[in-house]
Amino acid sequence: MQPGNTKAGPHQDLCVLRIQKTQPPYLDLVPMIKRLFDAFGPDRLMWASDCPYQLTAPSTYAAPIAIVRHRLDFVSADDRRKLLRTTAESKFFFTVKK
Repeated sequence: MQPGNTKAGPHQDLCVLRIQKTQPPYLDLVPMIKRLFDAFGPDRLMWASDCPYQLTAPSTYAAPIAIVRHRLDFVSADDRRKLLRTTAESKFFFTVKK
């Protein structure tokens, strides 16, 4: 995992994490995701793929997104929607109503 720059100019609330050494189903990442969620909240976090790199065996596109969809018991349905969709929409397109 390589943390990105969390204090970079206009994107000061952006944190980029790239997972390199873990394997599906990535359950070892849940405690780290919980710490990030507690620290930043769903309005400042979003799920993103590392396409096309996660498409080489043993990884799949479905495996990392399954963590957010099914394995984060501390995330409400509304927060899950933010992590998977509306936070990214609001950061990139600026037209989302939350």
